[in-house]
Amino acid sequence: MQKMTKIFLCGNKYDQKSRIQITDSDMEAFCEQCHNLVSGVYKTSCKTGEGVEEMFKDIASQLAMTNRSRMELQAIEETSFQVVPPSQNNPAGGSENSCGC
Repeated sequence: MQKMTKIFLCGNKYDQKSRIQITDSDMEAFCEQCHNLVSGVYKTSCKTGEGVEEMFKDIASQLAMTNRSRMELQAIEETSFQVVPPSQNNPAGGSENSCGC
């Protein structure tokens, strides 16, 4: 899997609580089997709307945070530790013993 993969587990039909066959411990065990790659577990009902808005808000927030972190890391990688020859570092010439940082 990709390094920044996010897995979201969504159980639907939460309005039919009496018919639910998967327990919270089943979901926890599944998350552990996925080596804790599951970023969110949601119980929703499309019929009543229960949990749907919260699920989408949480997923959007997590993806935005991941993207922001990725962009910050990329900016650091692009500007850090560049080796610049002395002639480019100081176009006016300068001492050959000067730092090229």
